[in-house]
Amino acid sequence: MIGFLLAFGLVAGHDGGAPVTVKYRIEQQLETRVDLSQFGQGEQVQNQRFVWFTTITYADSAGGHALDAVLDSLEIDLGIVPIPPGSVDSARGAAFHGFLNSWGRMTELSAATQKSTFAALFESQLRGLHPRRKPGASAGEHWTDTLTVDTKTGQGETQLTTITTFTQGGAEPHAGRPATRLGATFTMTTTGTVETPGGPAGLDGKGSGTATYYTGEDGRLLGVISAANGAGTVTLTMSPTAIGLKTSATITITVIK
Repeated sequence: MIGFLLAFGLVAGHDGGAPVTVKYRIEQQLETRVDLSQFGQGEQVQNQRFVWFTTITYADSAGGHALDAVLDSLEIDLGIVPIPPGSVDSARGAAFHGFLNSWGRMTELSAATQKSTFAALFESQLRGLHPRRKPGASAGEHWTDTLTVDTKTGQGETQLTTITTFTQGGAEPHAGRPATRLGATFTMTTTGTVETPGGPAGLDGKGSGTATYYTGEDGRLLGVISAANGAGTVTLTMSPTAIGLKTSATITITVIK
């Protein structure tokens, strides 16, 4: 249910000149609690962890910035769920080309290489990577944005809609550097179909969370901290009632020096 990440501020303040290249470490941790009491099994807890290492290059373009992203490497722990052989290796090197408008919205994004399951998940992260930041916003100013991200893999299709209220903050050092803080609160709605051991299942969920973004004096992103909680249901044809889910997730993003 999570798809919230990073900043128009990455390249704000970079007028003309050579493209800017930044390396990021994106860590996601997800806990899912599945209520299997109707099957006499009680609550099942699943913990998963993703770490994405990516290189992103931004270049000035009319009305915004062109973007080229490469998934350099990834670390994945799916808990009790097995990782398909070769799936991690096939995702390494996945490349994407996109365009960010003046608000930091990804208005275009396409894969430059053949997509695998984990490359498709990374693409979904890129689509929600940049907060939609109002140009010229002053400290204390608020604005709201709606973002919808569709994800399609061999395990199913989901649609995540996030409504975010951003608040422009003031100066606040981060990671030993001068920075500006951008706050966010958001609500999420997820729908879709996923494959399970019991066959196809319908997924519905809602959640909410907060995020804090830090950008440097040149507008470049210095870090992100985000957390969210949600609840939902999975509907199986074999189950007389829907199966309840509770989720909690965190995302931490840092610059690789």
